[in-house]
Amino acid sequence: MFRTTTVAICLALAVPLGAPPVLAEALNVQRGVTTTLELARDSAVVVESDLPFAELTIANPDIADISTLSDRAIYVLGKEPGRTTLMLLSGEGQVMTIVNIQVTPDIAEFRERLDQILPGEAIEARTANDGIVLSGTVSSAQKMAQAIELAGRYAPGRVSNLMTVDVAQPPPIEVDRFRAELAAMMPEAGIEARLANGRLVVSGEVPTAAMLDQVATLAESYAPGRVQNLLVSTETIDIDAMVDQIRQIVPDEPVEAALVGGSIVLSGRMSSQDALGQVMRIAELFAPGWPITNLMTLREECTVRTRRAGEVVELPVPCND
Repeated sequence: MFRTTTVAICLALAVPLGAPPVLAEALNVQRGVTTTLELARDSAVVVESDLPFAELTIANPDIADISTLSDRAIYVLGKEPGRTTLMLLSGEGQVMTIVNIQVTPDIAEFRERLDQILPGEAIEARTANDGIVLSGTVSSAQKMAQAIELAGRYAPGRVSNLMTVDVAQPPPIEVDRFRAELAAMMPEAGIEARLANGRLVVSGEVPTAAMLDQVATLAESYAPGRVQNLLVSTETIDIDAMVDQIRQIVPDEPVEAALVGGSIVLSGRMSSQDALGQVMRIAELFAPGWPITNLMTLREECTVRTRRAGEVVELPVPCND
């Protein structure tokens, strides 16, 4: 349903050049003065003149359409966002006045839909020429994308985004509490804890790999995703014995293992994902609690073509290194 507003154009009164656009207010103009009328899409304005006119012209009826109600009244309908020009002519064919019409997106309805879809988000919306400008702060990038998509339905291809995402600051790391809990859990361990560049840094030596895992788990509970673990274990492991056990169970897999920085590093080119998973499980059972770094890769397969019974058949075979 269209909103109708009446704007009176009094040709006998003067309005300075450069007067601001008028929406739902009285508009006074004189001969030769160009005036701007702003209305929202799908809204209507009845323009009334004190002097009769003989002819009307509209530059772009796709933006605003007009209908003559009388020789003094014009019905103007905003159709699509954009700018166009309306001219009122006298019986002698002279231009009586020019009205620049600015049709904007229906920002009021857009704001209502925005509040319904994204309640609580501090988003500001305003029109600029024939587009919509969004500004303010939103809680996530997903909410920002939703607001832009909604605005695009009211001003397709004419949305300017000035919004920012409010990135929540992580909670402070309670390093003193971490030290106290760590000391109670491992009173004889020589572990140091400090803060550096917003991260919880733990360093020192522990007697077993299982204790390495315990300290790492505790540290993550105090600083999720912000732990720099420099701990090492004095426990030793027989890497050669572990490799022998792996090769007994999967004899055809070229597995290599090494102890690097307190972590078991596995490498080699496995024939399948199942074989790779088997090697990982064997290593975990042989050295429970030890960190394992998987550098194993899958062996690539090549394709050969052969002819069987007159038909060409493609067969997968291991690639030559």
